Amino acid sequence: MTLNKYNPHSDSLIKLVKLKIPRGEAGYYHITLLPPDKILITGGVNTYKSGYFSGAAIYEDRAEILNIDTGEIKQIANMTYKMPGGKSVVLNDGRILFYFPPNNVNLYIPAADKK
Repeated sequence: MTLNKYNPHSDSLIKLVKLKIPRGEAGYYHITLLPPDKILITGGVNTYKSGYFSGAAIYEDRAEILNIDTGEIKQIANMTYKMPGGKSVVLNDGRILFYFPPNNVNLYIPAADKK
């Protein structure tokens, strides 16, 4: 699976990096923009383990951080829960508030950014 960046000047996609962790289709994993110029990639459905049509989804708890400028991607400490997509907000202190339907709310601190 590959992440691409959109270039509005040329109206084209630029290949950034191939993710280290299989996460299924885009709706099954989640990305959060972290300052400065990093992306946290979390969750997803590991279709290599469960199969596309098995009906038994295996959600991911592994996380990666992508440096947009360098294209470097590294796996960081696992999250404390497994999840598909969701929504997120980065709080002023660096923690990330995740919401997963129907009523799951979790706080997460990316291990690579802990002080």
